[in-house]
Amino acid sequence: MQKPLRWYDSLTINIYFFGLTLRAQTLTPLILPLLVQQFVGEASKGASYGNIRLYSLMIAVLVQALAGMLSDRSTSRWGKRRPFMLASSLLEALVFIAIGIIAARMEGMAGYNALFAAVIASMVFSNIGQGAAQGLIPDLVPPDKQGRFAGIKALLELPLPLIFMAFFVSRMIAAGNLWGAILTVIITLLVCTALAMLVRETPQEKAPYPLDWNAIARLVAMTAAFTLVILLAGWGVQQLIP
Repeated sequence: MQKPLRWYDSLTINIYFFGLTLRAQTLTPLILPLLVQQFVGEASKGASYGNIRLYSLMIAVLVQALAGMLSDRSTSRWGKRRPFMLASSLLEALVFIAIGIIAARMEGMAGYNALFAAVIASMVFSNIGQGAAQGLIPDLVPPDKQGRFAGIKALLELPLPLIFMAFFVSRMIAAGNLWGAILTVIITLLVCTALAMLVRETPQEKAPYPLDWNAIARLVAMTAAFTLVILLAGWGVQQLIP
């Protein structure tokens, strides 16, 4: 049963996406290219960055779908979605700290490999929360109000975190203050998660349907096939253009 909505639920249901977008827009276009160049140099940074992006994006697609399926079946007393979101943010904070340590203490291919592993872990952890959070509006908001809530979600998901990043995080990184940027992202993500914990979910007594292992296998196979197609396309281009 859906509980009555409070005046601030449009914020608490959607604020989590502000933290997720800030995290993504800080890591991918700002921190990652900088560190890849630091570890592998100017000549190899394009291919090295591309490898991280390919595998991390495929992992993100897979994990987000799986997290959504698993949270649909969750019988936690804290609700279907919030336990996934909380665990995701806490683990993601640890990964960002690890990235800061890697940047400060490692170099060369060892640093690149550690960064690669950290980015993959980041994609796993962040998409656990994102896959679950996508179900909050369908779970909690009546159909006649979902359009308004989706509009607020879009605002918190795209323009507002980008503005915040441009005025604060990007300036820290430009000034060489990587730890300042990392801590800003961590604090913002944890604050957004704490506000999202105010959402009132009704726990379900039992899973609504059995886990569909065939669907999971198809999802894994499709993701692997898509990755293989991209790798083969890249190899083909390399053969055509020496």
